[in-house]
Amino acid sequence: MTGYSEVNAAVFGGGRHTWRLQLKFYVKRNGGEWKLCKAIASTW
Repeated sequence: MTGYSEVNAAVFGGGRHTWRLQLKFYVKRNGGEWKLCKAIASTW
């Protein structure tokens, strides 16, 4: 599953900025449930 967002935040005191973030989530079925097994964040 992949999601996209724009995040406005102040990081390490460098002032506020907006970053475009892409989040990739990897899931695996375990029995009758889906489990999150990995998440990767990057810019887009």
